[in-house]
Amino acid sequence: MASSHDNGQDERSFEQALDELDTVVAELESGDLNLDRMLDRYEHGMKLVAACQHQLQEAELRVTQIAAETGDPQ
Repeated sequence: MASSHDNGQDERSFEQALDELDTVVAELESGDLNLDRMLDRYEHGMKLVAACQHQLQEAELRVTQIAAETGDPQ
């Protein structure tokens, strides 16, 4: 069974991804991880950053579209 990560889609909400990113950062800052685990967590964190950025870009586009449809200058 393919996960949502396999097809490039992420089912997490922005808030869930941000909370998970906070956890990853705390793990990395703890200094308790071996190098392999640290690299794994860093890679996961960067994927979370990309997912958050994508969701923010989509939200910005939606706001722009809504403003254009309603004639509201941002």
